[in-house]
Amino acid sequence: GHVGRAVSLLAAAGVEARVFSDFGENPDTAAAERGRVFCDGFGPQAIVSLGGGSSLDCGKAINFVHSNGGHMRDYWGYGKLT
Repeated sequence: GHVGRAVSLLAAAGVEARVFSDFGENPDTAAAERGRVFCDGFGPQAIVSLGGGSSLDCGKAINFVHSNGGHMRDYWGYGKLT
């Protein structure tokens, strides 16, 4: 119910929201990649994560690859982000 309520409140404020929920506990690079592809389809101006740690972690990973380009594997290691 929290996601539906958030989407309704954003819509009432004139903000279009789309929901990505294709991840589970302990999201991995595949979940981040699915989220990146989802975001690349419409170019969001912001990513909002609702829920517990998995939601927040996945949202951060999606934001990272969507904002910086490439794939998570491109950043494995140390000092890869410029």
